[in-house]
Amino acid sequence: MGGTNVALCTHRSWMTSAAQRIERRPDMHVEISTDNTINGSEALIADLTAAIQHELGHFDAHVTRVEVHLQDTNAGKSGPDDIECTLEVRLKGQQPVITKDASDTLDKATKGASTKMKALLTTTLGKLSERR
Repeated sequence: MGGTNVALCTHRSWMTSAAQRIERRPDMHVEISTDNTINGSEALIADLTAAIQHELGHFDAHVTRVEVHLQDTNAGKSGPDDIECTLEVRLKGQQPVITKDASDTLDKATKGASTKMKALLTTTLGKLSERR
């Protein structure tokens, strides 16, 4: 998955700290895909996987798979909010839920989409438990 590294984050504190803190939830299945302008290196995939598992690990009993789609909407040219992260979470026995976020860095876009997903899962699972 070649491409330019133009918009890859220069500040990875969120991903790095999440990778260091991950002690649980190694079984949450996370699939990451990038467009051809984002370098989907093994290190990037490992960092993102650990960060997603950390952020959404609380829900792993309800989640079958997390799909992360990363794209540079300006195809390598830098600009505001040109990196988009889409998270699709598959819940057991439910339709998938999706969140998106865009930012100027991969780190910020992924963190934003993960934060939105955490809130969405809290609401969705809360409503499901109220029905039972």
